[in-house]
Amino acid sequence: MPSGRFQPGSDAPTIAAVSADYGRFYEPRDPVLAAFARTWPTNEANEAWLSLPRFWLARYPVTNAQYAAFLAADGYNVDAAWWDAAGRAWLLRDDSALDVRPNRRRAQKCAPAFWDDVRMGRQRANHPVVGINYYEASAFAAWLTQQLGDGHRYRLPSEVEWEYAARGTTRRTYPWSDGEPTDDRANFGDTYGATTPVGCFPGGATPDGITDLAGNVWEWTRSVFRPYPYDPVQEALPLPADTLIVVRGGSWHSRAARLRAATRNRNNPDMYFNDLGFRLAADLSDT
Repeated sequence: MPSGRFQPGSDAPTIAAVSADYGRFYEPRDPVLAAFARTWPTNEANEAWLSLPRFWLARYPVTNAQYAAFLAADGYNVDAAWWDAAGRAWLLRDDSALDVRPNRRRAQKCAPAFWDDVRMGRQRANHPVVGINYYEASAFAAWLTQQLGDGHRYRLPSEVEWEYAARGTTRRTYPWSDGEPTDDRANFGDTYGATTPVGCFPGGATPDGITDLAGNVWEWTRSVFRPYPYDPVQEALPLPADTLIVVRGGSWHSRAARLRAATRNRNNPDMYFNDLGFRLAADLSDT
């Protein structure tokens, strides 16, 4: 991705339209949730511009086959250099004693949470890996940096890098254009009931050829969730478990409105879901 000026987020008319859409969708089933859902798009409000240096962004999310290489390299070794202090604390934490939501507790910490799921786990080599929390995604990136030794630092993208790649300088509504999501552009709305192989929706690619930025899996960023305007301090590390981290892109389970490239969602770094994965970014070397 080349360097450039970019305005993330949404303007007031867009936020009002999306908020009304969320309300109409949830009102018949749960008026309380509908009222809450109407507030979701307000976190996109932004008028500030920012400048981004050039960077690499992976064409596809990290797959089960790629993550299997991390496992084969003793990836969950707590003494390995690719785990930072917060990641080691999570590995050593006794989750059975925690009084937190189930999707923050793990019975075992030696593989992704859905690794044996026949619909989306290791048997599906070219599907995006899911059941991965922020600590695991960050450790994979640090491991790959060490493994390849090619002069690049592999990492999670910031949320503005992710959005810049998805929208371009023209601020597309979706990665492909302003046209609404369709079944040949993205995996969403439970159409396929699970993840799908990366790259099998070329109609949903960006003009730069980046695929799966809308649907299939939500993707971890390295940015702490805070109100706009964006500040690089949102990328501070390491991150305790009560922090909220931005995730982007919508998933196979999401409705169409959640696939908009400006949509901001967030999770605690120890959370995992069967529709949450990650893709890598890298700083662009001059060599």
